[in-house]
Amino acid sequence: MSGHITKLTYLRNGGLRVFVDGQALCVIDAADWGAFGLSKGDALSGESGEALQQCAQRFEARKRAAASLACQAYSAKGLERRLRQKGTPAQAAQEAVEHYRSLGYLEDGVFAQNLAQRLHETKNYAKRRIAQELRAKGVEQQTVQEVLETLPPDEAALRRSLEKKYRTVDWSDAVQRRRAVRALLRDGFAWEQIAAVVGHVQEEEWE
Repeated sequence: MSGHITKLTYLRNGGLRVFVDGQALCVIDAADWGAFGLSKGDALSGESGEALQQCAQRFEARKRAAASLACQAYSAKGLERRLRQKGTPAQAAQEAVEHYRSLGYLEDGVFAQNLAQRLHETKNYAKRRIAQELRAKGVEQQTVQEVLETLPPDEAALRRSLEKKYRTVDWSDAVQRRRAVRALLRDGFAWEQIAAVVGHVQEEEWE
């Protein structure tokens, strides 16, 4: 877009709305405006207009990233995926992720450790299920493996689950037993682990 800059409006969120020929063109980070060397009344070339639009995409991506991080924690890949789902261009999403990673708001190791600990203690998931959840959140396999090594053995989570969630199960009843075993398998426990702790479980009941 080309034309003349007719108005500049500073916003409370740190943005600067740029008007060209009386029409709002975009909102950029006010701190980036000086790099364009432009003032009110100056002519805007097509090249400068494109650069402003790219700057606006970066500013919007950072705002979206900040809003997402205020609601919940993300891995770097998870946040980038979230931004792309909201329509953020790939490059702007990547730059926003790098921006917040440089500020210390995105630490995959810390994110993975906190999530794994929560899933282990509150959901009573086995390590296999926890690994699936971490990968789904965009955590790299090496980080997943490192985090899993810090967790207690699965048997601790299994016994807690049996004491809380399955304390009313009649394990001598085949129907109740099959239902409970299938649920424990979905939580990531191996059949051998379940059989060793529960007893009265036949191998064919989970196939």
